[in-house]
Amino acid sequence: MKNSLKLLALAAIASLATTAQAQVKVSVVDMAKVFDSHYKTADYGAKLQADEQKAQEEVEKMSKDLNATIEEFKKAQEEVNSPMLNKDAKSKAEDKAKQIYANGQKKEQEIQQFIGQTRQSIQQRVQNFRGVLIEEISKVATEIAKRRGATLLLDKGSTIYADTSFDITEEVIKEVNKDRPAAAAAAPAPAPAQKSNQETAQQIAQAVQSCGVDCEMMTVRFKDGVCTLEGSVGTAAERQALHRAAAAVPGVRQMNNRLTVAQPVARVSAPAN
Repeated sequence: MKNSLKLLALAAIASLATTAQAQVKVSVVDMAKVFDSHYKTADYGAKLQADEQKAQEEVEKMSKDLNATIEEFKKAQEEVNSPMLNKDAKSKAEDKAKQIYANGQKKEQEIQQFIGQTRQSIQQRVQNFRGVLIEEISKVATEIAKRRGATLLLDKGSTIYADTSFDITEEVIKEVNKDRPAAAAAAPAPAPAQKSNQETAQQIAQAVQSCGVDCEMMTVRFKDGVCTLEGSVGTAAERQALHRAAAAVPGVRQMNNRLTVAQPVARVSAPAN
């Protein structure tokens, strides 16, 4: 009797296990591939690139304005150091130099603030776009999986192995792109071309030359995201201006500023009492 009960219990367990296995049907989708293949991703990427270019142009404009202030400060310093000035004239020249210097500091802060805010804004926009599109893709993938009779949908990116018969990625890509606008469908957006190190180095050279600083004693090197500036400049302000201009070039992820100041700017002394 006891043996019979044991056999019945084992049979029941085996039946439940078989039923559970029969009820689970898996589908797998490569979410990263679908996201990259979605026409909205290419369209949004192009829009971001255009916005980044506009921001870059604004930084260059602000940098030129700052460089003009630097030149004005240098002239004011020359006036302060002129032996032709009497005590009152020298005091006025020092006050003027201080005001110009403060104006330059303010402009420098505005540039850094603009760059920081722009980067933060772009990162937030990308994050929001990705969240919305992933949710949209998830809904489409779920519907396709359900039509296949699947009870479990897995992301291929977090799955070690899955038979290709479970993969619905291509179906999902086709489904999400069925409403692609005619213009986009006619010519799929090509992947953005990767700039060579030489091309980026040339862009950096153009950016630093636009600062209005004498760059004859400076060399620019760029490799794999790292920009190196070497040589000498006249003032610390010029060194900072060149650093900012180079760092703002798209593709520059790290700066090695090895520029030295050949002739430090004389400190503006306080007005004589």
